[in-house]
Amino acid sequence: MENAQPQGLFKALGIICNLEGQIVRIVQDDFGITPGVVLGESRLLDLLDGDSHKIFFDFLEAIRKRKVVSNWELDFRASHDFIPLSLSGMLQDERICLVAAQRAEETEYLYKEIMSMMNAQVDKLRQVSKEHEKSVQRNLAELEEFSRLTNELITAQRELSKKNIALERANAQLYELATHDMLTGAETRRFFFERVEEELHGVERFGRSFGLLLMDIDHFKIINDTFGHLVGDKVLQSIGEVHRGTLRGIDHFCRFGGEEFAVLLTATDYPGMMTVAERLRKNLAETIYESPKGKVSFTVSIGALLVTNGRASLEELLEEVDTLLYRAKGQGRDCVIAGYQNGKPG
Repeated sequence: MENAQPQGLFKALGIICNLEGQIVRIVQDDFGITPGVVLGESRLLDLLDGDSHKIFFDFLEAIRKRKVVSNWELDFRASHDFIPLSLSGMLQDERICLVAAQRAEETEYLYKEIMSMMNAQVDKLRQVSKEHEKSVQRNLAELEEFSRLTNELITAQRELSKKNIALERANAQLYELATHDMLTGAETRRFFFERVEEELHGVERFGRSFGLLLMDIDHFKIINDTFGHLVGDKVLQSIGEVHRGTLRGIDHFCRFGGEEFAVLLTATDYPGMMTVAERLRKNLAETIYESPKGKVSFTVSIGALLVTNGRASLEELLEEVDTLLYRAKGQGRDCVIAGYQNGKPG
């Protein structure tokens, strides 16, 4: 971020107060909030909208306990209106140094502005006559202390930001583990069933249809017995890769169990469902895996059901599509047997 910024583009409020919230020094006020303040008597509470009083008491309690508090939203009184500001503070030596800006991310620039402002004030104070030297030194110490505390506050905010990023990444990893199969990358049954329920609501509300596929790897036990379970795992992984390369971004597929997989084709009709089902069958049949014992290829049988009635239960749909899969296996495998819900178009 550049030090220079056009005048008026950024506004800030800097105040030092005691533990009771009484204002002892105004460092900066770009909002016109403090004209009537009497140092040592006026309270920061007097500058706030009534709805923010409870929040400010909680803010004081929090800063007494934690020393550093960041980004509390409060409404300050201006000349004819209220101004929502993000307030941060640090407790040091029975004084509370407060920094407020219109956006929390402006805090770093606020620090640079305050430093520039304080340096100018320091230069001015040094020109005061010797008889006021004691007062000057006291003011200088307060400004330097405020600068140090502001710097510590920014450092604490940066560390908090790093921890928040790490937490978001950890949560994303946990979500992935909770909703996807680790071996194939397919969705878990629970996550997949929730998506199917959502589509059923869409059918009921908007009259649209969707496709539900259930597929099974043909003779998968023979692959495991002949080439070993590690090769069997590679076959399962290739199922996930082919699905990701064939399906649309709005579609879903899950590992239904063992070597069975289910596919949800959202917002599609019968021809669209058949096109995708045949493309999946063909792409999987053309997949070849090189193993130490030779080339491995496989086929799948697919049952495909077009759903047009949103009042059906998930169990009823699974029973219908499982029947279609059973018929595909009975007709020699490596084929797609499709049908309409309840055996007829909706």
